Amino acid sequence: MKRTISALAALALAVLACGGPEGVNPGPDLAMIEPTHPVHVLKNVTIAFETSHRKILTASLCDDFAFYFCPEDVGATVNGYVIPESWTRDEFYVAAANMFAEAYDIDISISYYGIGSPGPGETEFLADGVRFSFRVAVDRNNGYATYGGYCDFAFRGYAPGDGKTYWRISRWWDRTYVEPPGDEFEDTTLGRILAMYH
Repeated sequence: MKRTISALAALALAVLACGGPEGVNPGPDLAMIEPTHPVHVLKNVTIAFETSHRKILTASLCDDFAFYFCPEDVGATVNGYVIPESWTRDEFYVAAANMFAEAYDIDISISYYGIGSPGPGETEFLADGVRFSFRVAVDRNNGYATYGGYCDFAFRGYAPGDGKTYWRISRWWDRTYVEPPGDEFEDTTLGRILAMYH
């Protein structure tokens, strides 16, 4: 309950505009799902990471997007980098772009079940407690993964006047944690994996 209240409070404070509808739906040249529902945006994020598609990732994040690390990871040092409390969209994008360039393979699993739908006319939406796993292979047999925990996502919607509302992620909270490794991949948190590529 405390987690939900803090996430809702942070969502309520996220009142800065994240750009207009331009860029929200980048058009048929990108192989992405039309982002007319928050679940579609999460599926596009999956597509972006699994295909190393920078434009789809950019189109899925608000201009004022923020990624929040697990509190347990804040202050930890990963490859000489000290993990902060949060990243801006640009900082998140740097890590993702480096990962896209260097990783052998990337796999995301997001549980969409239980994510509701925004009400009519709503332009803010919170999906909390979303089961999440993330795996990055650095070569054929080695890499990093997070199998435990979840993430919280805040979304912002725009209605450009075509009768549809387009959504992007405004806030992403990492709530993953370390479980005993299930295979040869080193188990860690999402934030630590991303920090390795910053």
